[in-house]
Amino acid sequence: MSNATLQLGGGNFAVKDGKLLGYATDPKTSVFVSREFDFSRSSYATRVNADGLIEKETQNLLLQSNQFDTTWGSVNTTETSGQTGYDGSSDAWLLSITASGAYLYQDKAVSGVQTFSFFAKEGTLARVNVVVNASVNVTAQFDLVNGIVLGTSQNITSSIESIGNGWYRCSVTYNQGTTSRFRLYPVDLAGGGTSGSIYIQDAQLEQGLVARDYIETTTTAVYGGITDNIARIDYTNSSSPALLLEPQRTNSLGQSEYFNAYYAKFDPDIALDTNTSETKSPAGLYNATKLISGTYNTQQAIYRNIAVATPTFTCYAKAAEFDSFALKLSGAIACNFTLTGSGSIGYNTGTSAQSIKSVGNGWYRCSISSTSNSTYAWIAISGGNTQGDNTSGIYIYGAQLEEGSYATSYIPTYGTAITRSADVPADKTLNYGSKFSLFFDMNGLGGNVSNNFIVRFGTSNPIYLSVRQSDKKLQFYSPASGAGYFATTATQKIAISCDGTNWIWSSDGASGSLTATGSNNADYVRISTDGSAGGGFASALVNQIVFFDTALTAGELNALTTL
Repeated sequence: MSNATLQLGGGNFAVKDGKLLGYATDPKTSVFVSREFDFSRSSYATRVNADGLIEKETQNLLLQSNQFDTTWGSVNTTETSGQTGYDGSSDAWLLSITASGAYLYQDKAVSGVQTFSFFAKEGTLARVNVVVNASVNVTAQFDLVNGIVLGTSQNITSSIESIGNGWYRCSVTYNQGTTSRFRLYPVDLAGGGTSGSIYIQDAQLEQGLVARDYIETTTTAVYGGITDNIARIDYTNSSSPALLLEPQRTNSLGQSEYFNAYYAKFDPDIALDTNTSETKSPAGLYNATKLISGTYNTQQAIYRNIAVATPTFTCYAKAAEFDSFALKLSGAIACNFTLTGSGSIGYNTGTSAQSIKSVGNGWYRCSISSTSNSTYAWIAISGGNTQGDNTSGIYIYGAQLEEGSYATSYIPTYGTAITRSADVPADKTLNYGSKFSLFFDMNGLGGNVSNNFIVRFGTSNPIYLSVRQSDKKLQFYSPASGAGYFATTATQKIAISCDGTNWIWSSDGASGSLTATGSNNADYVRISTDGSAGGGFASALVNQIVFFDTALTAGELNALTTL
């Protein structure tokens, strides 16, 4: 087989300047070339990266994050640049007191779960205090000699980490409504002083429970990772990347990672150890929570009263002293999961779908779906009554409650429900003459029968490659003739060929003809996921698409779909 003119996937994905690139060897010139496909999504998102970890948007919401004499204000301090930094640069600053009550500050209005961090080193003073002005003020004091947190108030957690050469990264995580000002106080052992100094560098403010890698800012906040209009090359299903295309979804749970306060407890003795240092989360960070059983003989569960129509509820879980985990929706819709081996499903009632998938390091993503409306969602150590010991439990992370019949990629929330916009590769018209063939390796996720298409062949009485709603399998569909030709297994390898008049197809090695009514304009191929045929949105994991500028035989199509 020859004449493969464009290939997407199979490891040949890249993203540059927000555009999706598909790489292939031009059969006419044998030159390795790339083709651009415009892409848009008006929100941040997540993906599973090549290391098998959830990758989120990163951010630094502070301005002039290492220019402390600009956007920053000061009271009775001076700031001197050009000092030797923790990273070997000359980017650190000497923060000196000129009178009592001295502090450096930046005004910034943010809300939800936030982490404020900075690097610091002792000078002639040995301590630094943090005050975050919020609905209730947040405070923490750090000892820059012994590397310990001396005292805190209204924190979720605070930490000090040695970086070497006397430098520490100090961080404060909190959830106290809307903040207005961030203050740094260089202080003496008594907590005050009228003179003296410390060294500081690289301040950062971000959503979430942990301080991540530092991002430099100037006059605006900076965002990185899978942010707006960045295509998601996802490694969820294999070691080879796939293009993740999903419809718009909302995580209705306002706190997906911080399980304290937002969730109620069945057993009042239940404890929630946030940022447990016992294990890393599926994001590779110490931001998981341990759900610790109480001593009452009752459901060891946390829950949130929240109404969602036809919901899908998901949560990551990992065994600790317990290895039984349960999810439940209202109306006796519940499922138990065993968090060992490849993961298994036990007691199950009322769900329309349920799944457990190992995601590495002992973690599983568990989900249940319902065709009925639900008014609450709960997470439990086990499905029935259990008496715990205030020590034993399980680890949890990343709860998500979305309207829809299947689970989509994780949507983090830090205080309010968040909507992830649809992934929309722009329409791409490819003219290949009246004879051509196409091969697809995709995992269908959702969509209607005829209107939610991925590829459209022709404009008059067209044929679609779309996703069947009932079982999420790919299909070729001809609305004019009312005929559909379906992928028969989960492999989802499917190919089609047109010789100018006749159409043939193959799915997993089995081929057949496709009846088409009227003129099909076979020289017009349109790639789309925006539902512009008149319906909603088709979604899929795109592993590979190959175009041929010749009509392949049934045998050649079968060979493609059985590779």
